[in-house]
Amino acid sequence: MGRPRQFDVEQAVHTAAGLFWSKGFDGTSVQELTEAMDITPPSFYFAFGNKEALFRRAVEDYQQILARIAEQAVRQDSARAMVECLLTGFVDLFTDPAHAPGCLILNNALPIVDGHPFRRRFAEQREALRLQVQRVLEDRARTGRRGLKEGAAKVQSRLIVSLIWGFAVEAQSGVSRLDLRRAARAAAALWPS
Repeated sequence: MGRPRQFDVEQAVHTAAGLFWSKGFDGTSVQELTEAMDITPPSFYFAFGNKEALFRRAVEDYQQILARIAEQAVRQDSARAMVECLLTGFVDLFTDPAHAPGCLILNNALPIVDGHPFRRRFAEQREALRLQVQRVLEDRARTGRRGLKEGAAKVQSRLIVSLIWGFAVEAQSGVSRLDLRRAARAAAALWPS
């Protein structure tokens, strides 16, 4: 029988996410991770395998937060309400004082060079969000809801996702939650109410 772990794995993942959020995957060392988690390197490797596996786990937890924001948005009655809910949900996440400003994924995606193992994965995840938004807009256009026009969903979904990642960069640059929420509401006003 193996020895029981002497630390809370979920708390360790949360701690690691904070480091990755502020310093990036490449800028965070295993030594910094083990010190922040208050564990030994053997415990680290036993629990997580390696830094990349830990990072993937932190990103999976983060993606659950993103999914909840998107799910809440798509339940809104109108395109405008959906866009506003989506944008302000992301703004609130990106400006949450409980972690570094910006987006965990984008903060790690921007400095990554071509060929990095996460580059393609992050691009695929951004596209998955865009497709989810596009499908909702297409469904609403087909049913004639709220003045949406068929055929515009692809362009509109690209605009929405571009705004989301722009807000992440702005948050990382120190723009306030209030200013970003105002921008989100102004952007949402472009859609039918």
